[in-house]
Amino acid sequence: MGPGSKVAVVGLSQMALTLSKAVAGSVIGCIAETQEMLDFCGQYDIASDIGRIDIQSIVKAYARMLKSSVEYRFVIVIISLKRKAAAV
Repeated sequence: MGPGSKVAVVGLSQMALTLSKAVAGSVIGCIAETQEMLDFCGQYDIASDIGRIDIQSIVKAYARMLKSSVEYRFVIVIISLKRKAAAV
């Protein structure tokens, strides 16, 4: 890629991983599009499955993800960030 070149990324492609250039972007859209999606989900009672984890469990959660033994999205309980490291 030379000066003035453009790369459009929708999701993450193999090409984006092999470029020796920096590629930046967002796959979630703008705030208005995100709100439209949330409104649609609310209207049709669509929800996602999540697993709540403390930050202290992040290594275990990551290992499970690498093994493909997760069927939902992990959500970190933010209050767990304030717990002392000794409690780990």
